[in-house]
Amino acid sequence: MKSVKFTVVLLMMIISVSACKKTDENNVITIAKEIIIDDGLATSFDYRTQGIITPAKNQGPYGSCGVFAAMGVFEALIAIETGEKVDLSEQHYINASDSWNPNTGVSPMTVFQFMIDTGIVYESRLPYQATITNNLPEGAVDYTLDSYAVIDLAPLTADQSRKLIKQTLIDHGPLAAAMDFVRDLDNYQGGIFSPPANAPVTGGHWVVIVGWKDDPAVPHGGYWIVKNSDGPNWGENGCFYSPYTICNVDRYVIVRA
Repeated sequence: MKSVKFTVVLLMMIISVSACKKTDENNVITIAKEIIIDDGLATSFDYRTQGIITPAKNQGPYGSCGVFAAMGVFEALIAIETGEKVDLSEQHYINASDSWNPNTGVSPMTVFQFMIDTGIVYESRLPYQATITNNLPEGAVDYTLDSYAVIDLAPLTADQSRKLIKQTLIDHGPLAAAMDFVRDLDNYQGGIFSPPANAPVTGGHWVVIVGWKDDPAVPHGGYWIVKNSDGPNWGENGCFYSPYTICNVDRYVIVRA
């Protein structure tokens, strides 16, 4: 068993962009002015260029995005700390956890707690099935987590929160993030994700933020680089580019401390 010193920090964002739209008092869609970001940080950062992001996996027609986001973060952490790329078992959590509910899904925080209490094994020992099975791994687990903590961002402005997320990415690695799910994401093929202003929110979705790029030509002044769980052939090698605050992608994030 390998125990990795891993403290998860939960950041709760104050940004709220309901249904991914902005209207004036007459409900007329407005076009955002060009925004130049000056956070005092690099204008772009991308963990994919550092060789620590594992390939995007496919959750299939199953509400396990929170599990995949947790594994994506932990796999990246292991690569950062050991130089080893591993594939961890989502199925281990799904089969062994008392808290798993396929109808509602779970927060990565719940999955992290499972990996603190129980640990996790390699994907090869318990491959993903997109359903609950009776199989459990034999022998010792392969990795365990250490702890997590919570940071409340409520006192911060949206600009301060964006800067803190960026700094946390630099200091501590990729982070799991909740977002409002709109059906347009299913049809994403590349470029900047730009759902219609009136796109209905049909639920929530967990993803992994792996970087950013400031760009005044993009709504809200730039975008997050986001790893999804629809497989490596979806989007841009399994990732998409989401403008800051769109669909609340940076409202609620979990990172390593």
